[in-house]
Amino acid sequence: MGKIVVLSDANTFTDPAAVRNLVRWFADPSIGAVCGRLVLTDPATGGNVDSLYWRYETFLKKCESRLGALLGSNGAIYAIRRTLFVPSPTTRSLTIL
Repeated sequence: MGKIVVLSDANTFTDPAAVRNLVRWFADPSIGAVCGRLVLTDPATGGNVDSLYWRYETFLKKCESRLGALLGSNGAIYAIRRTLFVPSPTTRSLTIL
């Protein structure tokens, strides 16, 4: 069984390198969870439509990272060490690496 659990929203389009980029942080044994970066795009144009609120949320995540803490994660994509993961009774499917 894999050592890292990767979770994402069902409606998220994921960059092909996203999982590789998340998992590389786990080379450091002190890292327990990693959050990806959600970029909001207009479905018609493909252009970035991040609001001021979302840019602020992204800024806060970067600040948390500098402190060595992840206080929250958006559901778009994130990863956690299997040893720290506690599945909910409603968890249906997981991608196990």
